[in-house]
Amino acid sequence: MMNCKCRCGERLLTALLLVMVFLIPASLNAQDARGNITGRVADSSGAVVAGAEVRATNTATGVSAIAKTNEAGNYMLAYLIPGKYDIEAEISGFKKFVRKGIEV
Repeated sequence: MMNCKCRCGERLLTALLLVMVFLIPASLNAQDARGNITGRVADSSGAVVAGAEVRATNTATGVSAIAKTNEAGNYMLAYLIPGKYDIEAEISGFKKFVRKGIEV
Protein backbone atom coordinates (compact mmCIF):
# COMPACT_ATOMS: atom_id res chain seq x y z
CA MET A 1 0.00 0.00 0.00
CA MET A 2 1.33 3.41 -0.95
CA ASN A 3 1.33 6.28 1.47
CA CYS A 4 0.10 9.34 -0.48
CA LYS A 5 1.41 12.66 0.69
CA CYS A 6 -1.10 14.49 -1.48
CA ARG A 7 -2.14 17.93 -0.33
CA CYS A 8 -5.54 17.81 -2.05
CA GLY A 9 -7.39 18.61 1.15
CA GLU A 10 -5.29 21.70 1.79
CA ARG A 11 -5.74 22.88 -1.80
CA LEU A 12 -9.50 22.43 -1.59
CA LEU A 13 -9.66 24.36 1.68
CA THR A 14 -7.55 27.18 0.20
CA ALA A 15 -9.78 27.33 -2.86
CA LEU A 16 -12.92 27.51 -0.72
CA LEU A 17 -11.46 30.27 1.42
CA LEU A 18 -10.56 32.28 -1.69
CA VAL A 19 -14.08 31.88 -3.06
CA MET A 20 -15.54 33.06 0.25
CA VAL A 21 -13.18 36.05 0.37
CA PHE A 22 -14.36 37.18 -3.07
CA LEU A 23 -18.07 36.35 -2.71
CA ILE A 24 -18.78 37.86 0.70
CA PRO A 25 -17.68 41.42 -0.18
CA ALA A 26 -19.62 41.20 -3.46
CA SER A 27 -22.81 40.35 -1.61
CA LEU A 28 -22.24 43.17 0.89
CA ASN A 29 -21.89 45.70 -1.93
CA ALA A 30 -25.21 44.54 -3.37
CA GLN A 31 -27.23 45.98 -0.50
CA ASP A 32 -29.94 48.36 -1.63
CA ALA A 33 -30.62 51.76 -0.08
CA ARG A 34 -34.37 51.67 -0.60
CA GLY A 35 -37.09 52.00 2.00
CA ASN A 36 -40.68 51.03 2.75
CA ILE A 37 -43.78 52.86 3.85
CA THR A 38 -46.19 50.77 5.90
CA GLY A 39 -49.38 51.72 7.64
CA ARG A 40 -53.01 51.01 8.44
CA VAL A 41 -56.06 52.74 7.03
CA ALA A 42 -58.92 53.25 9.49
CA ASP A 43 -62.05 55.39 9.53
CA SER A 44 -62.85 58.10 12.10
CA SER A 45 -64.26 55.51 14.52
CA GLY A 46 -61.07 53.43 14.35
CA ALA A 47 -62.55 50.62 12.22
CA VAL A 48 -60.08 49.30 9.65
CA VAL A 49 -60.74 49.93 5.96
CA ALA A 50 -59.99 46.95 3.72
CA GLY A 51 -59.48 47.41 -0.02
CA ALA A 52 -58.45 51.08 0.07
CA GLU A 53 -55.95 52.21 -2.55
CA VAL A 54 -52.83 53.81 -1.09
CA ARG A 55 -50.56 55.78 -3.41
CA ALA A 56 -47.13 57.18 -2.55
CA THR A 57 -45.78 59.74 -5.03
CA ASN A 58 -42.14 60.81 -4.94
CA THR A 59 -42.30 64.62 -5.00
CA ALA A 60 -38.95 64.95 -6.82
CA THR A 61 -39.56 62.41 -9.58
CA GLY A 62 -43.36 62.14 -9.79
CA VAL A 63 -43.07 58.34 -9.71
CA SER A 64 -45.86 56.60 -7.78
CA ALA A 65 -46.16 53.27 -5.99
CA ILE A 66 -49.60 51.83 -5.30
CA ALA A 67 -50.84 49.26 -2.77
CA LYS A 68 -54.22 48.03 -1.53
CA THR A 69 -55.04 47.55 2.12
CA ASN A 70 -55.60 43.97 3.28
CA GLU A 71 -58.47 42.70 5.46
CA ALA A 72 -56.76 44.20 8.53
CA GLY A 73 -56.43 47.61 6.81
CA ASN A 74 -52.64 47.25 6.51
CA TYR A 75 -50.56 48.18 3.47
CA MET A 76 -46.90 48.20 2.47
CA LEU A 77 -45.23 50.21 -0.28
CA ALA A 78 -41.84 48.56 -0.75
CA TYR A 79 -38.54 49.36 -2.50
CA LEU A 80 -39.00 53.14 -2.57
CA ILE A 81 -36.00 55.27 -3.43
CA PRO A 82 -35.06 57.74 -0.68
CA GLY A 83 -36.84 61.07 -0.82
CA LYS A 84 -40.06 62.85 0.13
CA TYR A 85 -43.41 61.29 -0.69
CA ASP A 86 -47.01 62.44 -0.69
CA ILE A 87 -49.38 59.71 0.48
CA GLU A 88 -53.01 59.41 -0.61
CA ALA A 89 -55.52 56.80 0.54
CA GLU A 90 -58.97 56.48 -0.95
CA ILE A 91 -61.91 54.16 -1.30
CA SER A 92 -65.47 54.74 -2.47
CA GLY A 93 -67.71 56.16 0.26
CA PHE A 94 -64.90 57.87 2.16
CA LYS A 95 -63.14 61.21 1.88
CA LYS A 96 -59.64 60.96 0.35
CA PHE A 97 -56.87 61.12 2.93
CA VAL A 98 -53.70 63.03 2.00
CA ARG A 99 -50.43 63.39 3.92
CA LYS A 100 -47.53 65.31 2.39
CA GLY A 101 -43.79 65.26 2.93
CA ILE A 102 -43.24 61.74 4.27
CA GLU A 103 -39.46 61.12 4.30
CA VAL A 104 -38.14 57.73 3.17
